[in-house]
Parts: sequence; structure tokens; C-alpha cells
Amino acid sequence: MINKNKIIFQLLLVILPCIVGCGGMEVTNEKENEVIYTTNNNPTTHDKESLIDRNKKMILIEQAKIDSFIAKNNFVMEETKTGIHYLINEVGRGEKPKNLAEVKLKYNIKLLDNTYCYSSDSSGVLQIKIGQSNEPTGLQEVLQLIPCGSKAKIIIPSYLAYGISGDGNKIGSGASLVYTIELLKVKN
Repeated sequence: MINKNKIIFQLLLVILPCIVGCGGMEVTNEKENEVIYTTNNNPTTHDKESLIDRNKKMILIEQAKIDSFIAKNNFVMEETKTGIHYLINEVGRGEKPKNLAEVKLKYNIKLLDNTYCYSSDSSGVLQIKIGQSNEPTGLQEVLQLIPCGSKAKIIIPSYLAYGISGDGNKIGSGASLVYTIELLKVKN
């Protein structure tokens, strides 16, 4: 007669590594992700410094992904002081938009992995008033660098796009955006 305890022990030896290896048991460093607040619910100086350090690391990681995307596609792009990359493929002859200008543009938005998000083909031409729009601040910033009639490719880091919250639909948390635009009209 076969010993039941021996069979159970052998099954555990086979199953347990599968459970652990497949993510059934995850070990995390909770201390690293923990934010401790003082009794009045205000972050301490140490907490603030820790959050700042984490944000800097996230920005560096995102910038490395953007740089890799640019290199992979052999783009030669300009970079703004805020971290937006842009390439004017076709320079228009019109004026550049200023703050509070009303602009119309055709657009296509994708993620760095080439996942389609939105475009004017499906949503219509985008009309915005620079400085008073809900569109990403990165887009509004770079539009002021491009003459009317231009066609351009723009890469906007998440912190100038939809940030950690995403747009609640097709653009996820921390997503860098790749815009392909044509600036159709500028009314300063």
C-alpha cells in the first residue's frame, strides 16, 4: 500500500515551485513603497524628499524610453527645455501661434509602442485656444514653436501629457505620447 503522506509531500514538491514561479506568492519591499505621515497627515521632509527622488527616477526612466524610441526610428529632433521632442517635417509659411491663439490642427496620437489612441480622422479637426485648453500642456507649448501650415512629429512625456492618471480611456498612466500633426489655422 502506498503511503499517502509520501504522495502529498511529492505533490507539494512539484506544485509549490510552480505557484511561486508563476507569481502566486509575490515578495515586495513594502518599506520602499510606504509613505509615513505625521499625526497631522502632512508628509515629513524625509517623505517629500523620498517622493521627489522617486519622481526623478521615473522621469529618467521615461526619458530613456523616449530616447530609445527616437534612436530606433532614426529621428533627428529638437528638444525643449521641458523635455518635449519635436521634428518639423514640413515647415509652413504662416505665423506661429502665441499664447491665447486659436488654432486648428489635424492630429494622430500614438504611444511609444505604436499603439493607436486618437486621430482627427475619427474625432475631427482639433480646435483649441492655447493656454485655455484641456489638451496636454506639452502640445500647447510646442504648437507655439511651429509656423502655421507645418507638419510635425512631437513626443510629449507623460508629465506634460496626461500624467499618472492617463485620460481614463485609451491613454494609460505615465504614457508618453507621439503626436503627428498638421497645423491648419492660427488666429493670434
